Amino acid sequence: MNVFAFLDVEDPWIAWLVYRAEMVALTTVSEQALSLWHTKYLRDAVGQGGRVPYYRTELEIDRVRSGSFPQKVSRLSGLYFFEDVASARRAGRRWDGNFREDHLAEIELIGQYGLSRYDSEWISQQMGSGDWSWITDYLSGHPQGTEPLWELLVEGRDYVLGTDLRERAYEVVSREWPESLPLLEFARLAVELGSDLGLIVPMLTVDGNVARVRAAMDMRDARNPEFLSRLESYVKNGEGPVNFADLRRGFGGGEMRAPDLGDRFFEFTM
Repeated sequence: MNVFAFLDVEDPWIAWLVYRAEMVALTTVSEQALSLWHTKYLRDAVGQGGRVPYYRTELEIDRVRSGSFPQKVSRLSGLYFFEDVASARRAGRRWDGNFREDHLAEIELIGQYGLSRYDSEWISQQMGSGDWSWITDYLSGHPQGTEPLWELLVEGRDYVLGTDLRERAYEVVSREWPESLPLLEFARLAVELGSDLGLIVPMLTVDGNVARVRAAMDMRDARNPEFLSRLESYVKNGEGPVNFADLRRGFGGGEMRAPDLGDRFFEFTM
């Protein structure tokens, strides 16, 4: 199944994941894992100020979902997509300037996944109202009015199609984290081998009324002999395209550095 999303590759964090080509929303990664979309929304809200109360509504939505609609995909951990180009472009006109046409990408949902369909107009029109009576209708999949704007929330894995956006993503990472390009190439190849090496996962912790979000990178397979053997075979046997220039920077005695994700940390009071 193919869907559509706006992927802001001007953000190095998102650019890293787009060039890697696989977006992942798996609560099995951690119960504290957030979706990339939701993390960006929260970061923007904290930066703007005044929108943090929206997060209390997000928590209430998820409380109702987990209690009454446990089969539905959570807004906190799911990936956000549109089922067709027309819906995506309508959202781009309906919402703010973050939804640019040149960020619109086609996405292939792969493997097993959970999918829920919601009318985003409930969020647009009711989120800041302080009234939570609409949440059950939203989670039930009811339209808010006569002109619903449907979005899909997906729990699983998806693959970014096409090359144009990925090429621009690479340019962004090259400028922001040039010393991390060898690791980026390893991370891209890892996708081809079914590994999460190099996957950036947003993590949420709540301590009292303080919520903290940080970014963590999955590096478990960096010490996995079976994976490293398959990776070596993939490269040596030419099983797929390889950016040898970037790989040599990592093998040639140079230091292979992970991107600095420290500035992706933020916290707020609920």
